[in-house]
Amino acid sequence: MGWERYETQYDEGVNPKKNADFIGWADDVHQYLDNEAAYAAVAGFAQRGGIPFGIKLVKWCRSTARTAKKLRNAVLEATFPFVFQAGLDSEGSVANDPIEERIRKFVIGEVESPAIVVMDYDPAWPERFRQEETKIRAALGETALTIEHIGSTSVPGLAAKPIVDILVVVKDSGDEASYVPALESAGYVLRVREPDFHEHRMLRTAAKDVHVHVFSPESPEIERYQLLRDHLRENEEDRELYARTKRDLASKDWPSMNHYAEAKTEVIEGIINRAAARRSSREN
Repeated sequence: MGWERYETQYDEGVNPKKNADFIGWADDVHQYLDNEAAYAAVAGFAQRGGIPFGIKLVKWCRSTARTAKKLRNAVLEATFPFVFQAGLDSEGSVANDPIEERIRKFVIGEVESPAIVVMDYDPAWPERFRQEETKIRAALGETALTIEHIGSTSVPGLAAKPIVDILVVVKDSGDEASYVPALESAGYVLRVREPDFHEHRMLRTAAKDVHVHVFSPESPEIERYQLLRDHLRENEEDRELYARTKRDLASKDWPSMNHYAEAKTEVIEGIINRAAARRSSREN
């Protein structure tokens, strides 16, 4: 059958990410690589399927043939030009994905691709925070200048991933010796080290259900976390917007949790900007 079969499948509402014939479809694409109309059609197909599907499509079109490269470039340009400027490496990873490159720089240990689950708000989350707060305070004492519940689990009524985020402020987050060993003794594992991002460190529980973010007092991220949390607690409209955004993005396939988080950036920044404007108007 001709190329039109694949356009018909999409028009009939077949989800390309879940298409049982995906592998066969991707192999068949090569039959049409000399068809200029196919380039435009597959680029549109990938664009409608979204970035995660585009990544899969590019992985299937890794041929070194000139036409395969042409198709790949058409897909890249249509689907995610702001992230991917080249093809894939020999392992099938996107070669010039700045998100992936950054992950490999700051993550300690294996890069993970866990399933992203967004669930309804759980009233048990605040109590879980209090339990962890007690444990962190016992481990750090006065070294912990601030311990706060942040992130989506700190906002009553907001759907969230079942991961409790905690903000810990210490005198110098770059001085790991002053707090990391104590937290490790309490059961946390150092997972993230970002010297170029306000000396951010992230430790987590062995179960990966609690993330402890450590910053120094001068980090602007502290105020951003607090501003976002406090605004979402008060503003139902933005709370619902954020919940919809997360559920929609969680329904897609992502190479990593960081890619999912990056996709939320525009919405988060918009909420923070509105929160800042609202605070400014109150102060004036």
